[in-house]
Amino acid sequence: MNPAQQTACLKKYLILFFFLPVSVTCFAFPAAGNHFVNDSNNLKILIINAFDAQSISARKNKKALFAELVTTLQKDLAAEISSKTRYRPVIISETLTAENYDSLLSSLIQKNKPGKTIIIKTFDIWFDKTGVDVTEEDGSKTRSAKFDLCSNVTYHLLVGETRQDEKEIKYREYYTYRNVASGFLSVGPDIVGKRKDAILLMKNNAAAFMQSASSWFIVPWQN
Repeated sequence: MNPAQQTACLKKYLILFFFLPVSVTCFAFPAAGNHFVNDSNNLKILIINAFDAQSISARKNKKALFAELVTTLQKDLAAEISSKTRYRPVIISETLTAENYDSLLSSLIQKNKPGKTIIIKTFDIWFDKTGVDVTEEDGSKTRSAKFDLCSNVTYHLLVGETRQDEKEIKYREYYTYRNVASGFLSVGPDIVGKRKDAILLMKNNAAAFMQSASSWFIVPWQN
């Protein structure tokens, strides 16, 4: 091989060396706001609810609230995904139930052909008493119970029709305190009456899920 051929060959390998790692990094790490020019179906991610609020043992208005909160959570997840990854979230309005779970899930995946799917499998939100403070003044005791607003959501993470992972996200924050006659008999606020605060908590649970599932978003999709 003459000097000119050697130089040409060296340039060829240098080009491969510099450009190949960049290509791999681009596909391995979904970046916020870094969308492809032409999104493919592989960048689509379904958000499906499998929690039936009507099946829980509760008052009618509490069932309605839980249904509203799950819908809100789906929207908050979609907003988080859009702002923090290059995936294109699609909210599915149908609910997976014990009767239609396998058939409907398979139909939705075949129809939409997503790269990944998030299923909200279980859901709960409640007030939890975290402690009772007792103060004494002039021989009289005052008891104040402290309450956190808590949420617990189980997410199933799928690639194709195969479940890859499961995330149980427990998010809670201090909410209020109230004077009570007895620490043992203290009752927290009514969750239905605190609807607006419950709705706001969904955004925080969605953000906590994104942090917990960050590695799942990085793993390449199946072709």
